[in-house]
Amino acid sequence: MVIKAANEFKDKTTAINQLWQTDFTYLKITGWGWYYLSTVLDDFSRYIVAWKLCVSCTRFRRHRVRVQTQLSQYATRAAR
Repeated sequence: MVIKAANEFKDKTTAINQLWQTDFTYLKITGWGWYYLSTVLDDFSRYIVAWKLCVSCTRFRRHRVRVQTQLSQYATRAAR
């Protein structure tokens, strides 16, 4: 079964900081090796809120967990 991704979210954002998206990408640079890029993107403004480039997968994993924790804490405070 193949499920096609939608081009848009069902409930669109109407202001900044309503929805953030994260992306974690592995990049191989010839002669330099693997790099790991994580980004946080505001859905409404399409602005990159935060990013981090790591040279080791271990640091990258730790950063990913920290970003996810910080985002959930921010969302909890914003909902109050």
